[in-house]
Amino acid sequence: MAEPGRGGNGVVGLHAPNRLVRAGRFVCGGALGRDRFCRRPRSIMKLLRNLGVALTHRRRRNRLARRLDPKPQIVAQMLLLFRTILADGIVREKEMNVFSDICGRQFGVLSEEMTALHSYLERWQRRDDAEAHIASLSQLPMEQRRRLVDLMTEIASVPGDGEAEPGVFNRQAQIFISDARTALGLSSQEWQPAPAQNHRKA
Repeated sequence: MAEPGRGGNGVVGLHAPNRLVRAGRFVCGGALGRDRFCRRPRSIMKLLRNLGVALTHRRRRNRLARRLDPKPQIVAQMLLLFRTILADGIVREKEMNVFSDICGRQFGVLSEEMTALHSYLERWQRRDDAEAHIASLSQLPMEQRRRLVDLMTEIASVPGDGEAEPGVFNRQAQIFISDARTALGLSSQEWQPAPAQNHRKA
């Protein structure tokens, strides 16, 4: 006699898959198990998407590293620019946009590579020779050092929330740029920043 759910030749009947599905839901545990069973494909797709994003980010970071590792002075300049954003301990979106624009037009970093660049700079500044490379920027030609300070000023002078006009930046950024200017061997009188001002909304 054939077993229930099987044909006469012992082959699983057409209704058996439904029984297997029900069994799977039962093993998961009641209504909650059914929800888990139904949501499992969505969770897998989300996991695959996240994995794809992570792999893309890693490929971009590795590609960026291969391009920038042989150019430590370029990386040191970008790191100095990035530290200008962090001078007051606050990362503003407008400053990040200016930083991205500068990296694109000065160093050839694409907009889609910016997230990878942030990760790269975070790792690079922990290198034992990172500060030595930053110090070596004082050996750049005068014109390049001037341009670097101008770019730092461009970032720092972006108006923040409640500030009506560009060209005015906070005390911390002013001190940071002044110290960087001295380290680069430039005259402090030549790039005296505008005094910090408080802008209030009308």
